[in-house]
Amino acid sequence: MGLALLVVLSLLARAGEPVRLESPLEPVRPAVDAAAPLSDAAAPLQNLSPQTVSALPAAPFSVPPAANEPMPAAAKGASAAAEPKSAETQSAESSARFDNAYKPKSEVVAALGFDPVGRTGQLLSVPTKADVRVIGLARVVAKVAARAEIARELFVRNVIVETPLFRDHFDVIPGDGFRRRFLDRLSVLVMERVPLRRAPEPPIARKAALAALAYGLGISDHNEDGLFEGKDGKTLVNDFEKALTPLREDMRAGALSDPPLHLSAAYLNDYADYAPAVEAWRRALAARQEELARLMRKSGMTGREARRALALLNRNAELMEGQLKKDLARENLQFVREAERAGLTPRQIEALSGVNRAASSGDPSMRDAVRRYIRERGRQARRWTLWPETSPGLSPAEWADYLESRADNNESDRS
Repeated sequence: MGLALLVVLSLLARAGEPVRLESPLEPVRPAVDAAAPLSDAAAPLQNLSPQTVSALPAAPFSVPPAANEPMPAAAKGASAAAEPKSAETQSAESSARFDNAYKPKSEVVAALGFDPVGRTGQLLSVPTKADVRVIGLARVVAKVAARAEIARELFVRNVIVETPLFRDHFDVIPGDGFRRRFLDRLSVLVMERVPLRRAPEPPIARKAALAALAYGLGISDHNEDGLFEGKDGKTLVNDFEKALTPLREDMRAGALSDPPLHLSAAYLNDYADYAPAVEAWRRALAARQEELARLMRKSGMTGREARRALALLNRNAELMEGQLKKDLARENLQFVREAERAGLTPRQIEALSGVNRAASSGDPSMRDAVRRYIRERGRQARRWTLWPETSPGLSPAEWADYLESRADNNESDRS
C-alpha cells in the first residue's frame, strides 16, 4: 500500500496539481458553492466565476487524434457543419427541422442542438426590428413576442401550406414557436434564415390569391417587405404578426393595408379577376372548419382563442368582397387622376390600362415597343434615355409622350 501511495503522489506532482489527501486513494475536489448561480452554458466563458465553471457539467475526456489517425465520426460531422451549405441543402434541413408548430421548448432545443434563448445575436436589419435577431452560425432567426402574436404567425404559415389556393402561389419561411421560459408571458419564434430578394410584381392570378389571403385571414399592414422571391417561381410571403384583423362594414378603403399589394397602380383593376379566388377561399373555409381549428391549436392558440378566430374568419368571408371593391375603386380613382394630370383623355387612359394589363399578364411587347419609341423619337427622348422608367407598367407621362411624339412624327412625315 505504501508503494502504491508513493506512485500516485509522484504522478500527480508531475502533472502540477497539488492535492490534499483525505484517504489513501481519493483526492478531495474543490468544494462547489451551492449558492453560486448557474449561468447558461452558452454564456461567454470569461464571464463565468470559478464556482460556476466547477458547477457546469463536465465534458467527457477525449484525446485529440494524431495527424495520421482517422478523424472520429463526431469530429467529421462538426467539420462538415462548419462548411458552407448550398441553398438546396439549407432548404431541405429547414423543412425537416421546422413544421410551423408551437411546441415545448425542449423539442425545439433538441432539433436545433442549442437553446436560442441563451444565445446572443445581431439585429436582423434595422434598429426598429429589435425583436428579431440572427443567432450565430446556425443560420436561424429568433423573434421574441407575445404568444398570441407568435400563434398568428404560425397559423398563417399553416394555412398557406395546407390550402391549395395559396400553396400553388406562395412559399413561407418555416419556423417553430415555444414559451421563452417557464411561466414567461413572452414566446419565441425560431425560423430558418434564408436569403431574401424583392419579388417582382405578381401576375393577376397571384394577386387574386394574395387578396383572398389578405382579406380572408385579415392580414393588416402587409407591405412590400412581406413579398420576396420564392422557390419554383413562387412568391415568398412573410410578416403575419397583424393577421386575424376583423373586417367591418364601415371600414374605409385602404384601412387593411395601404397600398394594397394585391392591387395594381398601373392599370384599371377589375373585380372579375379576383372573384374566383374569393369564392375558392369561401368554399375552402366552409368545408374545412375542423381542420382550421386543428391548425389553430397546432399554432399555439387555446381552445377559446381558436373558436374566436374561427368566428372571425367566417365573418371576414362575408365582408371580404365589399372591402375588396372599396380598395379597388380607390386604386382605380388614383390611377385615373394621375393620368388626367398627364393630359390623357378617357379613351387614352383605357388604352394605357390595356397596355399595362397585358404586360402584367405576361405580354410586355407593346410596353417595350413604346419605351423604345420614346427613347428614339419622343419629345423627351433625352429624359427617357438618361432616366429610363423601370416600373412594370408604362407611366402616364410615358404614354402621353408616346402619343404626342407619334402625332408629331406622323405630321412631319405627311408634310
